[in-house]
Amino acid sequence: MSTTERRLRDAARAATTLLAFAASACASAPRVPIAEIADPVGDVRLHHPDSPGVRDGSFDLVGFSLYREGEDVVAELTFDAPVRPVDHVRVAEDLSRSLLPQTVDIYLDSVPGVGHIQALPGRGFDVPAAEAWDWVLVISPLADNEGGDILRPTHTIARGRTLRATFRGSEVPREISGVLVAVLATSTSGEGRVRQVVRSGADCRVWDDARCQLEGSGPPILDATSDVSDARPVPLDYLGAPRPRPTGVRVAFAQGALLTASPVAEGQLVAGQLVTVVDAAGQALGTATVLSVAGDAASLRLTSGEASEGASAVIPVTATTPIAPAPEGGDHK
Repeated sequence: MSTTERRLRDAARAATTLLAFAASACASAPRVPIAEIADPVGDVRLHHPDSPGVRDGSFDLVGFSLYREGEDVVAELTFDAPVRPVDHVRVAEDLSRSLLPQTVDIYLDSVPGVGHIQALPGRGFDVPAAEAWDWVLVISPLADNEGGDILRPTHTIARGRTLRATFRGSEVPREISGVLVAVLATSTSGEGRVRQVVRSGADCRVWDDARCQLEGSGPPILDATSDVSDARPVPLDYLGAPRPRPTGVRVAFAQGALLTASPVAEGQLVAGQLVTVVDAAGQALGTATVLSVAGDAASLRLTSGEASEGASAVIPVTATTPIAPAPEGGDHK
């Protein structure tokens, strides 16, 4: 054997050893749990058509886990039926492909009082201001809703009844207090790339995105880790910890959709701002928009939710600027 051949052999052995070591290290990386949530079976709230790949249980979330594994953050969702793609879905005039019918949003609250009340476009729901989301992990076969606080997986695997999505760990905040998982139906044409809801009359004999929407009422969430109503904000799960309960601004007057809140501290409320309306127990009743602020009083209009009867206070969000994840061991600034 020549000197060159021996060098090539030794290099190949070294490369093989390095790959084996890397694979072993990856396989043995410990899982550090972030969230574990069980969800009841049979609680899908909207009617959907059946199709090869879509059946009873396809959107019925029964378990969710989020954990760190090495340099990654992994989300695992278990459904009541196998996760299978729908074949021959037309995504353009001259292009068809296979798509998973499930789109999943995972809303995260990592910084108290900071974030967004409204969910992503097309979702049709809000979260309480005290539980505003800072980041959302979106698992979807279609790209849409881009933004600095929207994170997408590097790869997704469907195996049996489990959907596993891997995210870059450096992009996900290390401190997560609240989580909301929302299961939606993928759409090539619907707002936000999710299938919308009609009350009745949909042709739901086939999984046809052009003709058939989801049948029911309220937001297009088929299942979630929290209770979903037609109009009230959808709460996050705080994983056994106390739910945030800020004081807010007292409601001095309420009639129909109109409210007056007072006293308002300087800069606490501004025209156009979204706030959550809560009752005396702190339960979210709906979302309101600030119409104007004069002196220490603010005029508001309820934009979604139940009638203002029972309204006790309005809760604003402190800020809506995305917070960049800190390096490991650091603080969120």
